[in-house]
Amino acid sequence: MVIARELSPEQAAELISPDGIGRLGLCTADGPHIVPVSYVVDGASIVFRTSAQGVVGTYDWDRGRAVFEVDQLDRERRRGWSVVVRGHVHRVEDADEVDRIAVVRDPMPWAGGMRAVYGRLPWSSITGRVVGDEASEQTPRRPGVLEDIPGDECVAHLEGARLGRVAFVRSTGPVVIPVNYVWSEGRIIFRTSPAISWVWVLRHGSAAFEVEDIDEVTHSGWTVLVQGRVAHLEPKDVTSRAVQDLRPWAAGERSLHVAITPTSITGRRLRPHS
Repeated sequence: MVIARELSPEQAAELISPDGIGRLGLCTADGPHIVPVSYVVDGASIVFRTSAQGVVGTYDWDRGRAVFEVDQLDRERRRGWSVVVRGHVHRVEDADEVDRIAVVRDPMPWAGGMRAVYGRLPWSSITGRVVGDEASEQTPRRPGVLEDIPGDECVAHLEGARLGRVAFVRSTGPVVIPVNYVWSEGRIIFRTSPAISWVWVLRHGSAAFEVEDIDEVTHSGWTVLVQGRVAHLEPKDVTSRAVQDLRPWAAGERSLHVAITPTSITGRRLRPHS
């Protein structure tokens, strides 16, 4: 295993400065959501565009608090970085400001369709971690086409993936954390340290879990979102060989198994224009 190291706020901001894809974490009336969006950095804030009818477009902007996560991870060599931005998200209402964004640095969505709502997330904090060597820069891409993924295919993606992002809400706002996991007996299971404070927020709560595979060259990929209930597993409950063989990528004592039992599984596929 390799040791993760913390980034300074300046280093974290530099890593996410190229336009790219990130994940917006929101707490809506029906629980936490993780939504992949294309973005740009404008000053000390994240700017993105979305549909007025989607999860983000219909979000209660007065709730405000949000988290935004960007990462580049090399699964084969187990290296990369993750940056998390926290702050209060709001809709950009001023017409002059929208015009300035559109002309100077428009966050062009990958997915087609009418995405006329502009959102801004000025960060109150920005943190990051690196495992191994830093990854390459991101590059903006042209729009593709989104379509829903059937439930059985969503489960197949969950079975095949090994890295996902768990999102939940704590007293300071939404949180998104990358973890490696296994899909076992219809549940997401990952390992972490019982000494980490946020773990106990998840003891009997709700969470969202997102996995994806996006190709920036072909403008294609997929994302699957799980919403469900969280439980800590007792050692006697860890009977599956896949769960027993689960080894966290990051070093350190990570003896606690956490399970997310889905109440909802949805997915979307992004494909290039034909």
